Amino acid sequence: MLLGWANGQHAGPQQFAAGAAVHGPLEGSQSAPPPLPPPLSAIERRVFDYSEIERCMVQLDLSIRQTKRLLDRVARGAPASD
Repeated sequence: MLLGWANGQHAGPQQFAAGAAVHGPLEGSQSAPPPLPPPLSAIERRVFDYSEIERCMVQLDLSIRQTKRLLDRVARGAPASD
């Protein structure tokens, strides 16, 4: 398999030797990434809103229970229609 550049050229084996980059830098990537925010304090971590995670976990639990019921019916030879 050959890897190609936008100009139609392909990377040869010599371009993979010694960790050589296959592609050049992306356009507009000359600036440094923004600095990371400071870490949260213990108090800030406790105040974090977990309601969205809890809602997703409830939905996941419902999906798992429904899948188990469906697989149990299939294992017994019953139709898998829901």
